[in-house]
Amino acid sequence: MKYKDLEGKAKLEYLWDYYRLPFFAILFSVIMIIWIGTTVWENKNRIIALDLTIVGDYVNPDAVLLLQESLKKAYIEKGIEGEVTVESINLSSNTNPEQQMANNAKFFAKTSSNTIDVIISFADNYKGFAETGLFAPLDEFFATGVLVAEDEAKMYSIQNESTEEKIYGVNVSVNPKLAGLMDPANGIILSICVNSEKRENAIEAMKFILE
Repeated sequence: MKYKDLEGKAKLEYLWDYYRLPFFAILFSVIMIIWIGTTVWENKNRIIALDLTIVGDYVNPDAVLLLQESLKKAYIEKGIEGEVTVESINLSSNTNPEQQMANNAKFFAKTSSNTIDVIISFADNYKGFAETGLFAPLDEFFATGVLVAEDEAKMYSIQNESTEEKIYGVNVSVNPKLAGLMDPANGIILSICVNSEKRENAIEAMKFILE
């Protein structure tokens, strides 16, 4: 049936079905541009020591705040200057389409602009992130004793276009410093973003959590 033959509500439904994908694509692009522009402007005169982003649904905001304050205190003791930001982004499909699109755009913008230093994610998210090359390999830091974790906690993965298995995360599901943050039944993985411009600070954050 052609558009001209439709009436009332049927016309609106036809238009929505026809323009839905272009609309969301434009919305995604607009959100990314606004977020990157806002971030650049806000960070112009700020010193950011660390950005830790938590990817998952049902993240406890009180635990997020506690983790942020703990990292701030640890950085002060280490003489590391700058702000520590900890925030969560829900990439699951249990939100409405508009919110999901906004969350995906924000996460993509943060990774594209090299904003994220450390990522905490559920095991399912970790697998996809690791395979696409989002995480930095940690083998060297474990080999030299900079990072310490039980062997069974080390998460080995193979990135796309590679045949070499490396450590890209640590299972911290039972870590007391992350207690109450997320549902441990889903597997909680700690990783460093491959494009982090503050790699030393990211390592310090991981060391603090793993101690």
